[in-house]
Amino acid sequence: TLNVSARDPPAMPDVSVIMPTHNRAQFIEDAVASVLGQTLDRLELIVVDDGSTDDTADKVQGFGDARIRYIAHETNRGSAQATCTGLGAARGRYIALLDSDDSALAHRLENQTRLMNAQPRLTVGGSHMQCIGQSDLIATAPSDDASIKANLLAGTANVYNPTVMIRHQFLIRHDLRWRTEDGGAFDWAFYVAAMQRGARFANIPEPLVQYRVHFQQQSKDQGALREELSAVRLRVMAAFLPQLSSDERIALEPLLQWVQPPQLTRQAVTSGMEAFAKAQLAGPSRFGECRGTLQRFLAACQARWAAALSG
Repeated sequence: TLNVSARDPPAMPDVSVIMPTHNRAQFIEDAVASVLGQTLDRLELIVVDDGSTDDTADKVQGFGDARIRYIAHETNRGSAQATCTGLGAARGRYIALLDSDDSALAHRLENQTRLMNAQPRLTVGGSHMQCIGQSDLIATAPSDDASIKANLLAGTANVYNPTVMIRHQFLIRHDLRWRTEDGGAFDWAFYVAAMQRGARFANIPEPLVQYRVHFQQQSKDQGALREELSAVRLRVMAAFLPQLSSDERIALEPLLQWVQPPQLTRQAVTSGMEAFAKAQLAGPSRFGECRGTLQRFLAACQARWAAALSG
């Protein structure tokens, strides 16, 4: 898979692929090769080495391909800043993201640019993911804009960061960046901010990326990220549920953490439950989100915690 012939860099690439990395020498050759082997020719790959202490640099530079642009941070600044560094160097009409331990199917970029070209109002295009390594599941997400936006409240099954392609001009126009202060929820926070600035989303309903599940990944412990997740979800709640007061949103928010829900006292659950009825009042779609999907999620969360209280 690593025998990729070198090509001259395009004068102006159609797609700039940003690949932040930190100590991923074990996997990065597969990731880089999957980009260089795309059926789309006019691309550049911007690898941002975020303070690696292994031989990541040697692995990347060993390709000798002029389409690769290698940028190194002297110290580890985090994935959000590394992605921003890549964006600052990007020249493409579209920005594509890929993690350095994942790989893209050969037709990924071609399929996504075709979608973006056909739909000028589309801002962010993603896809399903095929899990590899310690899992073989297919991670799916809705195809339509309204359902994707509604799923931003749950924080799951909206758009998968390693699959996305973004219209570069949209990021420039709105000065939109990934924020280090959002910590481990920086990608979710980015798409919430994009929605608030008028972005439209879609997912191609097929896996275009192989997502590697392995022990070296950044922590998936939702408890460790609890504060960061809460901060982002409260922004979504303010957008989708303006009828709730700030105190009501704070009480309700923990009950909307579907994956690895937090340990709560009975009093905290009861306080949050009191806000469900008001949250489920029918309201207009303010950002193009599907209100039906939103209501079903709220009802599912309410039923889950009602069962916990009665158990």
